[in-house]
This record gives sequence, C-alpha cells and structure tokens, in this order.
Amino acid sequence: MKSETLAILREVGGFATLNDWSLIAVTGADAQQFLQARVTSDVKALKSGDGQESALLDRKAHLVAYFSLYFLDNTYWIVSTSDQTATILKELETYLFAEKVSFKDDSANKIFFTVQGAYSQKLLSQIISQDHLIGQSALDGHSIIWIRKSITGELGYFLIADKKDSSVISKLEKRAEEIHMVPLSKETLNTARIEAGLPQVGIDVDHENLLPETSLDINCVSYTKGCYLGQEVIARVKAQGAPRRGLMGLLFEKKVQDFPVNTDVLIDGKSIGQLKSNAFSPTLDKSVALILINREYRVPDSRLTVKIAGSPYNVQVVSLPFVIAKENSERAQAVYESALSLYTKGEEDKAIELLRQAISLHPMHADSYEMLGVMLGKRGQLDEAISLMKKLEQIDPESVMAHANLSVFYVQQGDKEKAEEEKALAMNLRMQQAAREFGQQQEKQDEKKRKAEEAQQRMGMFKQVIAIDAEDLLANFGLGNLYVELEQYEPAVPLLKKAIAVKPDYTAAFLALGQALAGTNQYAEAMDVYRQGIAVASKRGDFEPMNKMKEKLTALEAREVSTGAS
Repeated sequence: MKSETLAILREVGGFATLNDWSLIAVTGADAQQFLQARVTSDVKALKSGDGQESALLDRKAHLVAYFSLYFLDNTYWIVSTSDQTATILKELETYLFAEKVSFKDDSANKIFFTVQGAYSQKLLSQIISQDHLIGQSALDGHSIIWIRKSITGELGYFLIADKKDSSVISKLEKRAEEIHMVPLSKETLNTARIEAGLPQVGIDVDHENLLPETSLDINCVSYTKGCYLGQEVIARVKAQGAPRRGLMGLLFEKKVQDFPVNTDVLIDGKSIGQLKSNAFSPTLDKSVALILINREYRVPDSRLTVKIAGSPYNVQVVSLPFVIAKENSERAQAVYESALSLYTKGEEDKAIELLRQAISLHPMHADSYEMLGVMLGKRGQLDEAISLMKKLEQIDPESVMAHANLSVFYVQQGDKEKAEEEKALAMNLRMQQAAREFGQQQEKQDEKKRKAEEAQQRMGMFKQVIAIDAEDLLANFGLGNLYVELEQYEPAVPLLKKAIAVKPDYTAAFLALGQALAGTNQYAEAMDVYRQGIAVASKRGDFEPMNKMKEKLTALEAREVSTGAS
C-alpha cells in the first residue's frame, strides 16, 4: 500500500497534518541585523515574500540547527522540525543583548497541514502566489500562513492555521481527495524524504558534524555576506576542498533489511562510514541509505563490496537525491506534447482535456494557452478563447501569436476595431523581434571577435611561459582552456593532458579536457575523462565543476544510446 501511495505522491500529490514542526516569529527593529550576524544565509537579501534555507553554527562550524527562514512584511519566520525549537530559541537568546528583537513560538496553538506533489499548486491556486515563497491569505473566512516547502522532493506547501480554525483543514483534505491526492502517513513521508536525499537533523546530521560534511551548506550558506559564527571555518574548508567525510547515498542491488542509524559500513574490516536514514525505495525497487562516508570513498557511481552488520553487500555510492522530482514545467510540456499528438489524430476532446491539465500543472505554460485558445476559437467558444489569449499576453508580453489570434477572434465576433488594433500590435511585435534578433546576432559577432582578440594576446603570454618551462601547470591549462573557449579543440587536448599529468587532482582541467575530446569526436575518451574528473572533484569537494561534468557525461551517454555507438 505504501508503494502505491508513494507512486501517487510522485505523479499527483498527497497531503498530511504534521505534528512535528514549529513556527518561530522573529520581530523587532533590529531583527534583520541580529539574524544577519547569527545565521549562515544572507538575511539582508530577503524581500517580503522571500525565503531561504539557513543554519546556526558554533564557532567551529559544527551544525547547531537547520531550518527555513522566511520574511513577510515586518516578521521573519523560522520553520523547523519541533525537536530543534528549544535549541534555536536558546541559541538566539544567548546572543541577544541590547538589540530590539523578540522571539515567539506559538506552535502549540497552530495546526500544520502540508500538500506535496505536482498538483499542490492547483489545489492551492486561489490562495497562493507563484511569485512568493510565503504569504498570508484568507481561506473560507479563516486566516492562514502558507509557505512553499518541500519535504518529499516534490513541489510542496505548508499551510499553518490556528487550531480553532481546524475546520478549514478538513475542507482542504476533501478538496485534495477530489483531485485524487492521497493521505500521507508518517512512514510514507519518511521514505519520500529519504528518496529525495533530504537529511534530518538529529538522525542524519547533528552537532558532531561540520556543516560542509552534511551537504546542507550548498543551500544555506552565503559566501558574500559579512561575518557570522563559524564563518571563518566554513571559508577555510571551502578553500581547502572537501572535509574528511561527507553525506552521500548508498544504493543496494535489491531490497535488504533496515539497519539501525550509525551502523558501520566496513571494507577489509575498517569502517568507511556510518549508515544514517535507510529504507526500501518503492520508486527504485531497491533499498537505499544515506551514509556519512569517508572522503576517499566519496566517489559518485563507484561500486563497492562492503560488510554491514556481519553480512556482505554489493552497493553503489551515488550523489543525492536518489529520486529527482520532475519540474511541473517539464510535466506540463509532456502533457502538451501528448495533446498535440491527439489533436493530429483528430481526438480534439481528449486534446482539450489534456491542455487544461497542462495549464493546471503549470499556469505559465504559454504553448498550452495558445493551442487551447486556437482550438476553442475554431469551435466558436470565442469568449474563453479570448480570455486564454489575454492570459498568454500576460505570461509573455512579446507573444506575437497572442495578438494575432485575438485579431482573428475579434473578427469572428464582428468587432473590426479591436481586430485591427490587435493586428497592428502583432505586426509591431514582429518588427521589434526582427530588429532585436538582428541586433543580438551583431552583438554575438562583436563579442566573439573581442574574445578572439583577447585570447590571442593571452595565448602569446602562455606560449612564452611554456617555451621557458614546458611543465608549467597554469600555462598549459590556461592555453588549453583558451583553445576550448575558441572551439579549437585539437590543439587543446595535449595541453590539458599535460596539466593533468602535472597535477592529477586539477578538477578544472578534467572539465576542459572532456570538452576538447568531445569537440574532436573522441566521445568514449571524453566520457572516461569526465568519470575520472567527477571522482577527483567529489573527493576535493569541487561541486560546481563536478555537476557540470555530470551534465556533460549524461549528455554523451544519451548520445551513445541514441546512436548505438560502442
């Protein structure tokens, strides 16, 4: 039953009332300044309606608490699991001196309701704003705070109401069931969280961990803001590379037993890490686990034979998350393409139904508005067709087709004046687009010429250095990388290979060499280089180049499959 529920969550959505979350209000004239000096994120960057992940650290950058921080009007809201509430309040109050700041935890009087999944936006469309991450709205006469927050990897929202207004939650549950959402048990939510690779404080990470060990720093640290407690250590770890251990995923070949948290994972009798949250994944049909693993084994896609609780297992180390949720824009595009296919086969009614579904999934999907409007216009449903084109104009003010179709619809309605206005607007937009495209092409040509001239000057400098010292790392990499930028791939290859030979853990050189090899159609070697580079980057903690190499490797692997290359 859990597997069926989880599948529905992934494709449609689910809902639950939560008993283990809290909401802390931070107010006062000095609230922004106070929080800016304490938390890891850039509080000053928040505008009303914004939100960000954030953390509290001790002086040595160990994790004290992790939470979501939102700003609405004059109040900052801290949303966290309830087992962190006391720690957060204690930490904040400890560093409060003369500042005018107040903290209020009113969670005991609140009810927390969550909607997770693709259709959560549709369910809440009347009360939420897509442009904001937090807001306060009235629902059936009751005031609620809503926040955008995923706890399953899917698009999700929290709705927070007074307990005395619990009837509004019951109505929401009925509405959710009407669009085929399912109730989510605590067990299902936990499995979804693990599949999504979302660590839980107190289970997967705690005060014993440096923040960079947890992988949470990617989402919650600003490296451009001013000082905060633990900042110096965070900066030092970033400069030096990966910490001695890090949180990764462990994928088992099949379903295995659940293990206690902190069970050691052994190779040759030595611990390489400790298992954290683990469960059977219905989505993958395999058991998965979060693991705090030693740096030398922190290599994505590496396969290991390990011993856990006395038994051998074949496992694969993977980057988190295990399951990547589809974006609603991606889902809407797939539905739109299905509608287009049905329309070409003459199944208009089904196509119209799918287009409405695409718009429900992603209210900004311009192609669905246009296609649906045209189809309804041909059926004589002109009022709705006009409404759809006006919505398309709001979504895309430069849409020529919105005005061109409006012109046609107004002609059908006999309103020649409006039809001529829309026709003129469409023509004007076409002319503007043509002029802009011409200007952009000219700018690209000028930019390409400028880069080529600058590159020639820098090439001369690198060549002079190489003439003096053929082993110079920066000169070999710099010249090779310039060739890649200029799409002169063949001369780049030996230079970048030399850079890697001089410094085998030079992550940027692997990325550039992979591009150079792919540019010379040496695809198999390029994939091998990317795999080596990903392993190096993972051990060093160079996540940005690692992710770029993963993207390029995936693209090359997809090309290999589509072309049948060996």
